Amino acid sequence: MNSGHMISKRYALAFLNTFPFAPETLEDIKQAIIFLDQHDEVFLMLKIPLLDAAKKAQALEDYLIGRFKLPESFRRLIAVLIAQKRTFLINDILRWIVQLYEERAGIELFEVRTPILLDDADRETIKQFLAEKTNHTITIKQEQDDELIAGIRLQSTQHVWECSIRKQLAAVERQLKD
Repeated sequence: MNSGHMISKRYALAFLNTFPFAPETLEDIKQAIIFLDQHDEVFLMLKIPLLDAAKKAQALEDYLIGRFKLPESFRRLIAVLIAQKRTFLINDILRWIVQLYEERAGIELFEVRTPILLDDADRETIKQFLAEKTNHTITIKQEQDDELIAGIRLQSTQHVWECSIRKQLAAVERQLKD
């Protein structure tokens, strides 16, 4: 982990320890992360020295808090980052806030890869299976993987479970090499 990533994690920990928030806020934070990922110009605007720092701060606060309905406590976080000239860390901090909050709440996000998209009933079955195996609340992000041959791959930051022809072929290939 690089130093910026570690600093971001510390800000996120301090924020979570100081300002509790409702679980539904998590989705708003995730939407803010997606927006910031897609709009690098926000960070360029913050670096322009000719713009008044107070106006930049106000614009960032109003936009993130207003557009994404983040709690007022995020104003404090943004103010601290602006004062310490670390606004470039905001997206990384938001990611850490989500990850740490989910870890504390026993929520585990699984990426589900299948050759075809699953229907709601199949996704629910997978969520129940994973919940039984991990004792966590499961959220799913599904992706279609054309390279996955007749099977499924379930992966989180802590667990991987795969049942596919691709995995079986890889095992056979390893055995033949040995």
